[in-house]
Amino acid sequence: MAEASTGADRMLRITTVCEPGGTSLRLEGRIAGDGIVVLETECERWLASEQSVLLDFAHVAFIDSRGVELLRSLRRRGVEVSGVPPLIADMLDEAGES
Repeated sequence: MAEASTGADRMLRITTVCEPGGTSLRLEGRIAGDGIVVLETECERWLASEQSVLLDFAHVAFIDSRGVELLRSLRRRGVEVSGVPPLIADMLDEAGES
């Protein structure tokens, strides 16, 4: 498990679930600040090992503009997402993601 914390309300927790078809990263909390670097590092690690990567957003409460840009970049590289809350989905739609 990877965590980034700059205060209790600013934490991102990442739980890694390795499955035969690839790796799922279950995200909880906020994708902002140090959490963006931690998420990018975790994704890069699994992408470098040629694993498929799925990001589970079901428990993400917030994503800032840098987080949206990271997500757009990761999606272009084949990372899949699931469980995106409606507010975050709207942010992605505004950023040109469907």
